[in-house]
Amino acid sequence: MNPSRRPRRSPSQNVVKSNQADTPSVETARMRRERRTHRSGALSGGSTRSKGTSRAKPVSRARTARAKSLGNQPPVYMRGGMASLPVQPRKLGTPPKRRYNVALNVPGAELHLPALPVFRLSWRTVSGLLTALMLGLVIYLWTSPNYRIYMVEVTGLQRLTTNDINTVAGLSGQPIFAVDPQQVRKDLQQAFPDMKNISVKVSLPARVQIKAQERQPVISWIQDGREQWIDMEGNAFPPRGDAGKLIRVEAMSNPPVIMKASPMDLSFLKPEMVGVIIRMAMKAPKNTPLLFDSTHGLGWKDAFNCQVYFGMDILDMDQKLLVYQALAARLQKDGIQPDLISVEYLRAPYYRVEQ
Repeated sequence: MNPSRRPRRSPSQNVVKSNQADTPSVETARMRRERRTHRSGALSGGSTRSKGTSRAKPVSRARTARAKSLGNQPPVYMRGGMASLPVQPRKLGTPPKRRYNVALNVPGAELHLPALPVFRLSWRTVSGLLTALMLGLVIYLWTSPNYRIYMVEVTGLQRLTTNDINTVAGLSGQPIFAVDPQQVRKDLQQAFPDMKNISVKVSLPARVQIKAQERQPVISWIQDGREQWIDMEGNAFPPRGDAGKLIRVEAMSNPPVIMKASPMDLSFLKPEMVGVIIRMAMKAPKNTPLLFDSTHGLGWKDAFNCQVYFGMDILDMDQKLLVYQALAARLQKDGIQPDLISVEYLRAPYYRVEQ
């Protein structure tokens, strides 16, 4: 057999070879194009260098190595023109979608439901939603008529009325959340000194309860044409309403000074002095006002319009009354009309005649 002659191939081998030649792979075609481009670039580069106008760009080693590696890979065959279908990447910032497939009763069949986007809430979104929710809740509570005050409940009043309290408190039409119990208590104490033990209770939805006690006056103190009431503790406050029958005291001068703990302190007389006035009124003639003088103490005017003083010590009040009665009878017998009789000192009584 002549070695120079090539062996003949069967027709089936020629058909297979022709089929393989007719269906070149995509990578093989791309490599051929790159080789042609490389050759043409080399030729043009040589001619260009000969002319001296420019210099050809050298082919990188990475590109050459990549071409060699692609040439060693097996051919890849594509079906149905899949290579021509573009693959669109998902845009940044768009949420991914979740697909749901429902299996049907038919074997191998399933129902594709529309894809639903997947929502992922960040902490900023949650914080913003909570802030908006709280803001809406505050606006609703502040403007809702269910949380507005229309009337204040007051208990423990005798001379004052509920309208007096509502006028001073100024809570009508206000939201319940704007009420300051301490401020309401302070305003009421300043407007009504005759109130004590004031308590303010606030409850939802719109309820305000005020409990207080009114001071019970026992003395009506009149000085320089001004009247004020005094209770058993010696606190003075303006008269209000009808307090019944009080001990009337007409003062010629100020009582002993009392050191006050605060501007809100209403102390005017010592409690001991209040007790002396009450016992003195029991000794005075009926419906006769008492007199007070810082020099002579307490007394009253007798039937002859004479000022009678007994001082501030009432321990010997019965003996002082006997001395006064004896002295007044003696002066009346002698035809003397005194202007003042003082029995402040039991062993040294005296009288004064107006000149």
